[in-house]
Amino acid sequence: MKLLNRSAISKILSDSPEIVRPSVIETYESLHRGVSISAKTTFLAIPKDSLARFVSLPAHVASAKGPIAAGAKWVSNFRDNVARGLPPLNTLLLLSETDTGAPLACMEGSELNLRRTAASAFLVAERFNFDPKDGPIGIVGAGALAEAFCAELIQTYSSVHSVQVSDILPDRATDLVGRLLDNGVKATVETTKQILQNASIIILCTSAESPWIDVEMMPTDRRMILHISADDLPSEYFSRVINVTDRVTDVASLPVSLGRAIAEGLDSTEILELPALLEGEPISTSRPVVFSPFGLSVLDIALAERVFRIAESTGAGIAWDHRG
Repeated sequence: MKLLNRSAISKILSDSPEIVRPSVIETYESLHRGVSISAKTTFLAIPKDSLARFVSLPAHVASAKGPIAAGAKWVSNFRDNVARGLPPLNTLLLLSETDTGAPLACMEGSELNLRRTAASAFLVAERFNFDPKDGPIGIVGAGALAEAFCAELIQTYSSVHSVQVSDILPDRATDLVGRLLDNGVKATVETTKQILQNASIIILCTSAESPWIDVEMMPTDRRMILHISADDLPSEYFSRVINVTDRVTDVASLPVSLGRAIAEGLDSTEILELPALLEGEPISTSRPVVFSPFGLSVLDIALAERVFRIAESTGAGIAWDHRG
């Protein structure tokens, strides 16, 4: 069994960034065909603490040739950690093989989650004919999630028009712009208002816990809004746009912007699901498109399996005999 920490995974993804996008595409396709499974999410709240919970997300990854791996994502969400100077989220992935059930690896999961989230979002943009070279990309929030989007952007696209960045911490936006410039990408620091007015693809990567963007600030014309942080937009905006998510039944059960919109009467049957979108032709529209991903654990497990195979071949990580 392998133990892989964040540093080991970051190195593998840095050395082999080309594994991310194919993993996401193939997993969505197998999920749509019904051969892979992203099982029901289980929430475990901590008594007497409304801001703390654990989340278990099991999944089974398969291809047309048969099973590949099974596993689970285990997430702790302790919002009070921010005041303690600790990260609010911690993620572990457990990977098992499917012949004997033997464990293959236990690994830190946040890095994999960030990169596959970015790959999924750019796939949605492509299905609606949005191309990063055609207009500015706006990133609101310049933390770890934004870093993952920039890494995927540089890896996937040979030409990028420009990137505009905003953050409530100006230095963080400046730092991200500097790293983009170092990679040959034209980038500037802008205000959120300027990004919402000008960017063709808008990526919301904040840590917001409730909607904060005024609905009147949001675009009404053809734009791609990647609502990655899930809780930035007012629920009334979703009735004005084309909505896309991973799986409607998952997001409908969550207290996030799109979930609240559904609870308030948004017709969930009109929400498009990404796995099905990949099977059809690209869609043309004059309306805004909003992608609100829930984050299917099968995507994490599929990418974790590829990372594990590389770790096995390169000797990365720590070998551990779990039987003692």
